[in-house]
Amino acid sequence: MKFFHISDVHLGVSPDPGFPWSDLRCREIWQSFEAFIQKVSEKQVDLLLIAGDLFHRQPLMREIKEINSLFALIPKTKIVLIAGEHDYLRSDSCYLKFQWSPNVFVMNTKECRGIYFPDLNTEVYGLSYYEKEISEPLYDGISPQNNGCFHILLAHGGDEKHIPIDRRKMAQSGFHYVAMGHCHKFQPVIDYHAYYSGALEPIEKTDLGPHGYIEGDVDEYGRMRIRFIPWAKREYLILSVTSNERFTDQNLKDQVAEGIKKRGKQHFYRILIDGVRDPMVHFDLEGCKKFGNVVEIMDRTTPIYNFRKLLLQNGDNLIGRYIRHFQNGALTEAEKEALYEGIDALLDTKR
Repeated sequence: MKFFHISDVHLGVSPDPGFPWSDLRCREIWQSFEAFIQKVSEKQVDLLLIAGDLFHRQPLMREIKEINSLFALIPKTKIVLIAGEHDYLRSDSCYLKFQWSPNVFVMNTKECRGIYFPDLNTEVYGLSYYEKEISEPLYDGISPQNNGCFHILLAHGGDEKHIPIDRRKMAQSGFHYVAMGHCHKFQPVIDYHAYYSGALEPIEKTDLGPHGYIEGDVDEYGRMRIRFIPWAKREYLILSVTSNERFTDQNLKDQVAEGIKKRGKQHFYRILIDGVRDPMVHFDLEGCKKFGNVVEIMDRTTPIYNFRKLLLQNGDNLIGRYIRHFQNGALTEAEKEALYEGIDALLDTKR
């Protein structure tokens, strides 16, 4: 048996609202899912597991119809999905009203239940969210029947507000594979046993690194091999720049332009500027955004002040009094930050 495991597709989301690419990304995420379904067809996947949050919000009926038409293109693939906290099953949810293609199985109950597929000798268990937050550990007491088949649990959550999990209990539950959703980054929950597939596409600036899906193969003896397959065409990347006392605004722009060109203009960037700088140098942060898709830029540099010289120049004025306020021994990190930011603001006002 070959299975694909995805989660957190978030169809309908418009990432980075207010930025020029937001609407484009909304369309790209739909297109990415359409292309993924084509990959399912090409690879002749037996079982597609969708571990919650297929939609970013309550899906519209026309959106459900679009998705179902895609699922109907792969009739030989059994598709099992659960609703997560974003597309949870309200009483008027389109998930509950729709007549799905025969190969689609929506686990639409609050209690965990199983579906057995004789031709795959596989049983898939799962439950759906009926509200945005569930603080009860609903997966802790779930175990499959001991009937000799391959057992899979579809699960969504893992934090205190979204079905917390006990890794030890999950490891001892008897499931051969646990397909998890909610966390947007691929990572193991229990090695060789339970995994977050991560989001198919990144949808916010904290979704760093590659995103994709999990491909699993189960042989005739029940032995499983899984691997993560990168899929997303774009990533959120951190571009770090280190400043020094000779660093200028032009130096910053040169490094940002070169870094984005080298790593790819299609990606989205969080630019972090660290180190020190001449207090007379001010970085044009907005000007750096012209070099690519910059979603965030943070100046975390520390200005190098000659406080002895500043005291001589400012005597008993506000600047001098402010510096002397901090001259009573070693400073904490918070006090250093207050000193530098305060002097920076006062000198700006003076200038």
